[in-house]
Amino acid sequence: MLSPSSTILTAPLAYGGTSLVLTALAGLGALAVCYLAWIAPPAYPITLGVALSVFSGNWQALGLPSGVTPDRWLLALGMVSAVVRWRLTASAERPRIRTAHWLLLLLCIYVLASAAIAGTLFMGSPLFHFLDALGLIPFLLFLVSPLAFAQETERNFLLVIFVVLGAYLGLTALFEATHTNALVWPKYILDPAYGNNAEAGRVRGPFAAAVQNGFGLFSCTVVALVATATWRAYTARLAAMAVGALCLLGAVLTLQRSIWLATVLASLIVLITARRLARTFLIMASVAAIAVVLSLTFISDLRANVMKRSQDAETVWERRNMATAALGMVEAKPLVGFGWGTFPTAGGEYFRQSANYPLVGTQTIVHNVYLSYASELGLIGVSLWVLGFIFGIGGAAFSKTSREMRPWRDAVMPLAGFYLVVIYFIPPPTGLSAMMVWLSAGIVLSNPYAAVSKNNPFQPRTTGSAGKWAHVA
Repeated sequence: MLSPSSTILTAPLAYGGTSLVLTALAGLGALAVCYLAWIAPPAYPITLGVALSVFSGNWQALGLPSGVTPDRWLLALGMVSAVVRWRLTASAERPRIRTAHWLLLLLCIYVLASAAIAGTLFMGSPLFHFLDALGLIPFLLFLVSPLAFAQETERNFLLVIFVVLGAYLGLTALFEATHTNALVWPKYILDPAYGNNAEAGRVRGPFAAAVQNGFGLFSCTVVALVATATWRAYTARLAAMAVGALCLLGAVLTLQRSIWLATVLASLIVLITARRLARTFLIMASVAAIAVVLSLTFISDLRANVMKRSQDAETVWERRNMATAALGMVEAKPLVGFGWGTFPTAGGEYFRQSANYPLVGTQTIVHNVYLSYASELGLIGVSLWVLGFIFGIGGAAFSKTSREMRPWRDAVMPLAGFYLVVIYFIPPPTGLSAMMVWLSAGIVLSNPYAAVSKNNPFQPRTTGSAGKWAHVA
C-alpha cells in the first residue's frame, strides 16, 4: 500500500499529468537558462543566438517541440539585456542614433503598412521574411551591438564561438562531400527527402540548404580572418587560419554557383580593401585551392556534380522567367508595388512564354532580392532599403576607428559584398546571412571614434571633435 506522501507524489502521473510535469520541468530549465543568460554580458547570448541560427527552422528535426527555438530566445534575451543594462548604468555612454537607424525604422514602418494593406501582415511566410530576411532582427542587432560588444573580451567571445562554428561547418561540409556519413551530425543533413529535394548531391550542412550553408561558411572565413589579426598566441592564429581555409573549401563544395561567384568577388574585396588581412587571406585561399584540386581529383562523384552544376540551364530559365514577371509587376505599380509578400499570388499573370526557353519556375518566389522587393514594395520601398544599407553598412565600412578595431572594419566590406552578390540570385535569405552583415557593422560602430571620420560620406560629423582622436586611423 502506498503511503499518503507517495500517493501525493504519484497522483499527477496517475491521472495523465506526465506532460504537465515535463512541461513544468522544461519551464524551470528555461528559467534557469534565462537567468544565466541574464547575468552574463549581453554579447554572450547574442553571439550564441546568432551561432545557433545555423539550426533555425530545423529544431524539430533535432527533437525539440514545435515553437521551441533556442536561437531566437537567446537573441531576444541578449538584445533586451543590452538595452536594460544601458538604461541602468548611469555612466554608460549614450548610443548614437544615426541616419541609418532612422532609414531602417522608416523602412520597417513602410513594410508593415504595405503588408497590412495587402492583407499579408499576419501570414506566416511574409511575416517570417520581414523578421529574418529584410529584416527586423538584423536591424535590431545593428542597433544594440554597439552596446553589447563595446569591450574587447565580448568581441573575443564572438571570435572564439565563430571559429569553433567554422570548424564544425567546414568539417561537416568535408564529411558530406566525402560521404563520411558516420561523422555527419545532425543526421537530417543526410536525408535527401528533408528540405529541398532539388539540392541532392550538394553540401547543405545543418542549414539543410546549400546557399545558406555557403553564407555560414564564408561568414566564418571572415571571422577567422579577423581572429588571426586579433589574437596574440601563434597556435590560436594558426588554428583560425586552418578553419578559414577549411570554410573556403566548404563554400566550393556547396556546388552553388552564386556562392562560387560571391566568394571570388568577396575575396577580391579583401585583397583590395583590407591590406592588413590580405596576406593571411592569400595563405587561406592557397590552402583551400590546393584542397579543392585534390578533392576534384580523388572524389569522382564530386567532379561529376561540379560539371553537372556548371552546365545546369534549368535554374537559369527559372530565374529569367521570374525576373520577367517581377519586372512586369514593377511596370504595373512602380511606386508602391503590389504589397509585401504578394508575388506568389499576384505574379502569376505577369509570366510570359519566351521563344528561347521553357516556362518553368512559376510556382516560387523571385530568385532575386532586388526584383522581389521592387515588385512588392515598389521603388519607394527599394530606395529605403538601399539607402539604409548604404548609410548603415557603408557607414561602418568607411568609419574612422581605433587600431584594435581595424580588422573588424575591414571585415564589413567582404561580408557585405558577398551578401549583395548572392541575393541577386536567390529569394530573400533568412537566418545567419543578413544577421552577420548587420552585426559586424554594429560591432564596428561600438567604437566611440566611429562617428568622427572626416572622410566618411555616410556619417554625420560630430562638431567639436576635431583633433580629439588624432591617434586613430
